Amino acid sequence: ERFICFYSNLFGFEKKIKIPYSYITCITKEYTAVFIPNAIAVITARKEYIFRSFWDRDECYDVLKQMHDMYRGVIETGPQAHIEEGHAVGRGSKDLLIAALPISNQSDSNNK
Repeated sequence: ERFICFYSNLFGFEKKIKIPYSYITCITKEYTAVFIPNAIAVITARKEYIFRSFWDRDECYDVLKQMHDMYRGVIETGPQAHIEEGHAVGRGSKDLLIAALPISNQSDSNNK
């Protein structure tokens, strides 16, 4: 499985985030302080992550979006529902991607 991974160590406070692409519903460009275009939002069914202070937000966004679209393309082109680690993923009516996600956010707890 593929993930978006984030790591920071600011003044000794370590933060690690690991988000499986299968959990992601949307990736958007965002602004800091209303007018500074340097943030990206990664949205899952359970949580919204905002990552800020990119040197080149647009390039990073393009890579994340390309990888997410590629992951979704693999899922959507499959002939039937795709089963991955016990989470059913497939297509419903009108070709909408449907994903059954777990209630707990295991990606955050695995890396603390």
